[in-house]
Amino acid sequence: EVLSLLNGLDHLDVLRAAVPGVRVVGATIAGETLRTGVGGFGPALVRHRGNLLRVVVPDDAAGLGLVAALRDTPIEVITGGTDAEVLWKKLRFLAPLALLTTAWETGIGDALPRAPRLPSALLAEIAATATAEGVPTTGEDLAGILGGFPAPMRSALQADVEAGRPGELDAIGGVVSRRAATGSFSAQARGSGGPSPRGARVGRSSSPSWPPMTPRARSTWR
Repeated sequence: EVLSLLNGLDHLDVLRAAVPGVRVVGATIAGETLRTGVGGFGPALVRHRGNLLRVVVPDDAAGLGLVAALRDTPIEVITGGTDAEVLWKKLRFLAPLALLTTAWETGIGDALPRAPRLPSALLAEIAATATAEGVPTTGEDLAGILGGFPAPMRSALQADVEAGRPGELDAIGGVVSRRAATGSFSAQARGSGGPSPRGARVGRSSSPSWPPMTPRARSTWR
């Protein structure tokens, strides 16, 4: 069995294709980390900070041996629906967190008020996409989640982009944009009262010009 801690959606199919006959479960992890030493001498170090360290697994994975092993550690382990629901419940707030902090090169508390029409439109489209894929969400829900984060909170994508490293832009922003652009769920989204997602705002938000900056220690959300 494989328990994969994911930030996006598309990786799950790739992993399952790579290990046919093996059960592959998509899960998520939440916590604040500090990555240091990137771009310098020696290995990069990732250190857990704060008290939050939570793994969310699908309901039907609760009995797996890997999940039982995690429960024997200090890590909080909870169940949360299907694979898709587990992944979307994280991606729906991780995507705007990553895109906005990276676009404005600042913490989420400073990024949200900048050009407020852009975050509002972005959150509405991500919410409509998540709702259509089985996780009812509104833009107001996401604004509340993001507003509850510490103002200096940044994202791992932002740290990667600033350091000139390949990041998870496609896995986080690109996948939402593609699913919003398919139009396969527009009727459902309209029926729920949300906007018909087109993906245009998500795509524009995930494609700013980001000059690499000097690598430094970052407190980031994973």
